Amino acid sequence: MEIRDLSVTDFLENAEKNGDVIIAIREGLSQYNSSLRPDPSAAPITLAVHDDRRELIAGLSGRTAYGWLRIDIMWVSEQKRGRGIGKRLIDFAEKIAIDRGCHGAHLDTYGFQAPAFYERLGYERFGELPRYPDDDVHGFYRKFFE
Repeated sequence: MEIRDLSVTDFLENAEKNGDVIIAIREGLSQYNSSLRPDPSAAPITLAVHDDRRELIAGLSGRTAYGWLRIDIMWVSEQKRGRGIGKRLIDFAEKIAIDRGCHGAHLDTYGFQAPAFYERLGYERFGELPRYPDDDVHGFYRKFFE
């Protein structure tokens, strides 16, 4: 058995192969979890927003499982921020989650990213890691659907 660190130079040189490793790790954990606690409504959510030229300007990636929407990544291009795109992405993901039977959502964000944005959308901080990074905070947020 050999343990290799694919996160340094190897990762950049073999990005496609390493992507397969990441998928295999996630799939392995998903299969294990499903064998212990099956969840027929578990599924990924991937949302994309393109402009008129078909260029990606925003997106959201997450998944639903065990009655929760987990938002892993949300991004809006700098030029398009402040136009309501992020709110529309969150609203759309939440609607999908509710349709899948979810009762809430959760996410994490850094203090230098968008905690105030999520709080305006009804998310509440339920935990944090201080000094992550430096003098900032890594916050954990949740929202219960009504």
